[in-house]
Amino acid sequence: MGYVNVSISEALNYVEQLLKDAVAQLPDKEKVDVHQPGTIEGFRRSHQRGHLLIVPGKGLLENQPMADAIVQNHDIAIHVYPVINYITGRNHPSAYIDFILDTLTGVEIQPANGSKRGDRRIYCTDWDVVKEERGEWWLFTAAVLPYTRFEKEFIEQQ
Repeated sequence: MGYVNVSISEALNYVEQLLKDAVAQLPDKEKVDVHQPGTIEGFRRSHQRGHLLIVPGKGLLENQPMADAIVQNHDIAIHVYPVINYITGRNHPSAYIDFILDTLTGVEIQPANGSKRGDRRIYCTDWDVVKEERGEWWLFTAAVLPYTRFEKEFIEQQ
């Protein structure tokens, strides 16, 4: 595998696919829609049970010593907002936080991009309740995909 830089868009698509695959395994009454919305401001739930909204979070870049090129740890945070309708007799909306954590934590990142990092697995850093309004719960989780970012000239020389 050669050296490549993974875009934020690719990381979003990867997390979206992981969550879609996991949601497909849920009982029908607990299934939710998984997608990357154009906006979360003013978002309205259209699926009976709810949605997992996937958006970019914060990125962290850290230089790694290398003689002839800029190589950086590039930790890409992906935020997932579960927007879940509370329905009596079904899982509490907070169960979707556990679902996201269980689905993403420890998954080896793809593509591997030539990174020599030993921590190339997704880890989650945060969760919270954003708001609850008339039985509609807005929750928050943050997952980090630890990639390496390479200087363009370094990639071209490989």
